[in-house]
Amino acid sequence: MRQIRRVSVVGALAGVLCWTAVTTVPALATGRSFGTNQMISMLNAVACASASSCEAVGQYSTKVETSNNLAEHWNGSKWTVQTVPRPKKAPLSELSGIACPSTKSCFAVGTYNLTLSLTAPFAEHWNGSKWELLPFVEPFGYDGGLNAVACPSVESCMAVGSFETTDGNLQNLAEYWNGSKWSAQRTIDVSGSDSELLGVACTSAASCTAVGHDGEVQVTFAEHWNGTDWTVQSTPNPVGMSTPSLDAVACHSHAMCMAVGTSNYGVTMSTLGERWDGSQWAIVTTENPSTAKYPDNNLAAVSCPNISRCIAVGYDSDTANAFLTLAESWNGSKWTTMAIPGSPVGPENQLTAVSCSSSSSCMAVGYSENLSYAQPTTIAERWNGSKWTVVSTPVP
Repeated sequence: MRQIRRVSVVGALAGVLCWTAVTTVPALATGRSFGTNQMISMLNAVACASASSCEAVGQYSTKVETSNNLAEHWNGSKWTVQTVPRPKKAPLSELSGIACPSTKSCFAVGTYNLTLSLTAPFAEHWNGSKWELLPFVEPFGYDGGLNAVACPSVESCMAVGSFETTDGNLQNLAEYWNGSKWSAQRTIDVSGSDSELLGVACTSAASCTAVGHDGEVQVTFAEHWNGTDWTVQSTPNPVGMSTPSLDAVACHSHAMCMAVGTSNYGVTMSTLGERWDGSQWAIVTTENPSTAKYPDNNLAAVSCPNISRCIAVGYDSDTANAFLTLAESWNGSKWTTMAIPGSPVGPENQLTAVSCSSSSSCMAVGYSENLSYAQPTTIAERWNGSKWTVVSTPVP
């Protein structure tokens, strides 16, 4: 079934991850599990149409075998929880991606459970006053979900993820919104198995770039949409590293895209960055600040407000193997680590998404965990052009 890199209540209870669905809510990346009937809340994605208008989405749960859609709105001074529906008769659902082509229009995508063992994609729209479910077509296979969405206009969105075929192969999934309906698009899978699209960016209705990973022997993957067809773009893989993956992408123009992700060397996890110059992808050196004996460094998201500025976020680990918030900045020639605080909630902090409306205004979201209670809760941090600060997020 589909593999979700972020923490996922839906995925875990659907059997996507190797946790028991009967007695516990899924574990964080650290391996700890949640107790029964505990409140958890996480933000998976964020989109900012302006410095005073951001939407963040994710999931929350108050008891075992439940997961609800979570949406919050930033008005420039505070976050507020919004009411957001979930698909009918869905015991579990989560929102994984969001795009806001205007301050009055946002599209969110995610995954819900048809049963405790089958998942399906869905989409919702924010019209400036309320969230509504959008009619959606099922993928070509029988089990699937969406990880990300990009919308160059209110009448054009591309959402990506994966689905499982009847013979058990994981395949890329893309769905296109034309202003009135969604339609499944035939993507390309090089290996024919274990393929998943994790991020997408569009500069126009006729130019989208999607990234992820491909193959049983996992390699990086990217493909481009020209308004009609998808074509594969060759991507390099770090020498000496294993299971590399591109988890997110941002494109400022057709000749400038930045993708970020991870790769592994034994028990060490390293950040990965690749840049598209209009003709080819090339690896760019990213920072790996972890001080742990067995370092964990991860870049989960990226946003590029102009051609010479990108901000990427994720997490690294300290000497006690606790996860710390990580932010890096691209100045047009190199990546450098940014000073960014952790959440006061607890020492375990992970940033899952970032959106920049300008070089001096970015919002990053994720979750924080108190080690004593193993109970993650939402976090958000704001970049004002000179420093990052934690901003309070409410709990549903």
